[in-house]
Amino acid sequence: MESKNMLIALVVLTVLVNFVNYIDKDESKTIQKIDVLKKRLADEKLLLQSKTTQGVIDNRKFFFDSKEDNNRLLGAFQNEINAMALKSGFKITNTTWGEPTTNETLKLTTIPLKLNATSTPHYFAQFLKAIQSMDKIVKVDTLTMSKSRNEMSYQLYLYGYKRVASDQN
Repeated sequence: MESKNMLIALVVLTVLVNFVNYIDKDESKTIQKIDVLKKRLADEKLLLQSKTTQGVIDNRKFFFDSKEDNNRLLGAFQNEINAMALKSGFKITNTTWGEPTTNETLKLTTIPLKLNATSTPHYFAQFLKAIQSMDKIVKVDTLTMSKSRNEMSYQLYLYGYKRVASDQN
């Protein structure tokens, strides 16, 4: 009986020694992989920042006309959004213009638009899909939803952007 227990103890000890050794090797490999992934992520962020500042931001088709007055842009932005909402079945009940703000560092003016709407989730999804397909950059932000009898009520902020004209300060 004692030799049987001794044999089991030796087998368990052998397995533990071998298993722990493999865990150490696996952990070191995992740590190396994490370090490689961190470096790759840092490189990709750096690349993305350089592409953003050189490629996307300089590409004027993604932004509203920089020479256009902010109030006219807000009106045009609202008309474009209303047309998308009508086409997608999303019922906008109220639209409020926000105050455009300029970020001098990025040389961008933010054009805010607040929407209140009622619709079904299906039509809301179609509306968001239409916004994504716009040729301008539009950020959907601060979405609040509440349920009424047959529909959902939505409140959301949309932000369009225009480049700051080089002759403006």
